[in-house]
Amino acid sequence: MLPVTQLFGSSTALACYSFLLIFVALKLRQFLALRHIPGPFLASLTDFWFLYVMRLGDYKKQSLELHNKYGPLVRYGPNRVLFSDVEAISVVYGTKAPFQKARSYDVITPYINGKLVPSLITLRDEREVSAIKRHISHAFSNTAILDYEHHIDHTIQSLVKALQANGPELDLSDWLGYFAFDTLCRIGFSDDTEMTARGEDVGNTLLATRTRNHHWDRWLALPALESFWFKNRYLSGGMKADPLTNLAKQRFQARVDQGGAASTHHDLLDRYFQAQQKSPELFDNRRIVALIVTIINAGSETTGSSLAVAYYYILKHPHVYARIKQEIDEAGLSFPPQFRDVVKLKYVEACIKESMRVRATSQGPMERVVPPEGMTISGVFIAPGTVVAANKSASTLDPRIYDPSGKHPVHEYIPERWLGVDPSRTAQMDLASLPFSYGKRTCLGIHLAWCEMLKCLTAMFMRFDVDLKDRSFELEIEKGMIALVTPKGLPVIIKPRA
Repeated sequence: MLPVTQLFGSSTALACYSFLLIFVALKLRQFLALRHIPGPFLASLTDFWFLYVMRLGDYKKQSLELHNKYGPLVRYGPNRVLFSDVEAISVVYGTKAPFQKARSYDVITPYINGKLVPSLITLRDEREVSAIKRHISHAFSNTAILDYEHHIDHTIQSLVKALQANGPELDLSDWLGYFAFDTLCRIGFSDDTEMTARGEDVGNTLLATRTRNHHWDRWLALPALESFWFKNRYLSGGMKADPLTNLAKQRFQARVDQGGAASTHHDLLDRYFQAQQKSPELFDNRRIVALIVTIINAGSETTGSSLAVAYYYILKHPHVYARIKQEIDEAGLSFPPQFRDVVKLKYVEACIKESMRVRATSQGPMERVVPPEGMTISGVFIAPGTVVAANKSASTLDPRIYDPSGKHPVHEYIPERWLGVDPSRTAQMDLASLPFSYGKRTCLGIHLAWCEMLKCLTAMFMRFDVDLKDRSFELEIEKGMIALVTPKGLPVIIKPRA
C-alpha cells in the first residue's frame, strides 16, 4: 500500500486537503444548524451577500423587506440571524447574562501609538468592560453632568452667535455637527477646535470620523477579511491614526505636561486620570486616549445627527413646532437653559424620542453571540455560537408597542404617542427603539447626550424663528451611512426672535 503522503502527493498537499475538509465540515455544520431559519439562499452560503446589502446603502429598507418576506426571524448570513421580536431584546442585550459582542465590532477598534486598543464599544470581554465601568461610570452620572454643564453652555453661546452672523439661510445640519463635536471636546478635555465659531470642519476632523464610521458600515459583514486587509502591516502597512486620535493624543499629552491627575479641570480627562491612579494597568495611556476618542467620535456624530433629524421633523409639522415653542415660552427659562429646567419639558423630550424612533441615527445590526446553552426567539431555537441582532427598523414600527390604541399610526411622526403613558409602557417603547443600546452595554453617555440635545434644541427655539427653506424638502441620509446615520443637509431660514 502506498504511504499516505505519496497518495496525496506530499505532506503539504495532505495538510491542504485536511484544512479544506475541516473547513467544509465546519461550514456544513453551520449551514445545517440554521437551516430552519428562513432567508435569502445566498445569505446562507456566504457573508458576501450581507456585504453586498450593506454597500447598497439602504440597510433599513432592505432589512424591512426581509422581515416582510420571511417573518420575525431572518437568516442574513451563514451564521447570522436578524430578529424583530421585541421580547428577545432584553434577553440578548440585558444585564443579567449579556451576550458577548460579535467580531463585527473589531472593525472600528482605534489605532493608538502603533497598537490597536479596544474601546468600550469594541471590547468583547465582559469582565474587562465591567472593570472599566466600575472606575468611570460615575463620570457619566446625572450629578457629573451638572459639573460639565458650563461646557455645554459655552458652546450653545458660540452656536447662537455664529448663527446670528451667518443667517438667515444656512445648512443647519452642518452647524449642529460643529456644535456637538465642540461640546464633547470641551467635556472631554476642556478645549475645542472652534468649529462652531469658525463654521467649518477644522482639520477635516469631522470628515475623518465619518469616514471611520463609513468604514465600519462597509466591512462589519466581514471583520476577519477587514482585519487581514487593513490591519496587516505587511499588506497595508498597518492602520494610521486619524485626525481625531491625533487630537486626543495632543490634548492628553498637554494635560500630562500640566500635571495629569494633579491638575484640576471639570472634564472627563480628569476622571480618567483619577481612574489611572487607582488602576494603572487597566487605564494605561493608550486606554485613556481610546476612551476620549470613543466618546467624541460616537457621541458627536449621534448627537449632531439626532438634533438635525429632530429639527427636521419639528419644522416639517407646523402644529408640533407651535406646541414646542409654546411649552418653551411658558416655562420661563433662563438663558442658556439649565438642565434641571429642560428635563421638565416633556413635549420637547417627546419630539426628540419620536424623531429617534422614526429615523434612528444608528440603524445597523448590534450583533451578539448566542451563549453555549443556545436561546429561543419567537418560539424558534437558535444554536450556540450564532450571531444574532435586533432589527430596530422593524421593532420601531411594531403597532403593539407604538400604536396600541390605533390612533397613532407607526409610520407617522407623532410625538404625542410618548405623552401620558405609564412608566412601564415608556420603558417598553424605549426598549424597542434602542436609541442608546440596552442593558450592560447601554451607552455610558446617555445622560450627557440627553443634556446636550434638550439644552440645544430648547436654546435654539428660545432665540430663533426657524423654517425650512423649501417646505417640500425631504430629509435624505448620506448613502452608505448605517452604523451612524448622517443627514445630507438641512437648509433652513433662521431669524432672531423679536
